[in-house]
Amino acid sequence: MKLHTLFGALTLASSVIAKTEYVTRYHYVTVDGNGEVIASNIVLSGAAQATNGARILGSDKKEKSSEATTLTTIRTSSASLMEFKTDDESVVSVSEPTVEATSQIRSEATVNVSTTKSDSGIYSEISSSGVDASFAKAILDAHNTKRKAHSAPNLSWSSTLFSYAQNYADSYACGASLVHSGGKYGENLASGYSSGVAALEAWYSEGNNYDYSAANVFDHFTQVIWKSTTALGCAYKSCGGGLYVICSYDPAGNFGGEGPQNLSAN
Repeated sequence: MKLHTLFGALTLASSVIAKTEYVTRYHYVTVDGNGEVIASNIVLSGAAQATNGARILGSDKKEKSSEATTLTTIRTSSASLMEFKTDDESVVSVSEPTVEATSQIRSEATVNVSTTKSDSGIYSEISSSGVDASFAKAILDAHNTKRKAHSAPNLSWSSTLFSYAQNYADSYACGASLVHSGGKYGENLASGYSSGVAALEAWYSEGNNYDYSAANVFDHFTQVIWKSTTALGCAYKSCGGGLYVICSYDPAGNFGGEGPQNLSAN
């Protein structure tokens, strides 16, 4: 039996009054009978609550001061070396993750980048999904603008993903910690932002100085521009002065060993 180790990283949480708090985040990885890594999830445990409203946490890197909280999922489908950034910008390598949580097994067929749909096609499920159309179009367009800069194809709005995201958003208790749904989709979370697009801008800002030659560090940014992801569904819940935002991605991105073919600088 192979011996596996549990990796935990401290990530920085910043509030609007620059109060610094720390939370522990664990990367739970599933391996098969041969010891090959097949999937991974992040579980946020014992998250510290930032004061005075908004905060940032769970980005795998040190964040600039902001008015919101963000959280992402990292998954992996191979036993290749994985690297994660800690709060002091150091990079920790993990090669033998633990068997802790089950997760959707990656289908290798999803690695191939699909053909880009026409502009009209990417919006076709917005009207039937029951979503706030202006919110949906704005956050979908913002995603696709970012993706175009990295040679990633357009995402299409998915009513299925929206329903999944909205159900989870409806269950969120305003002010609570950000915790992933644990489903089969890729997922980015945020709270405290004024709009879905503002949350996306925070996720995307994590890509500053990204090392595309290695492409083995994953965060919100990498899920946003992941080439083999083809569908998007986002939802929100109003929480006082800001929004709780969840975006679901299908197929999920952030798989170890698949970064080079899915992440491009331009």
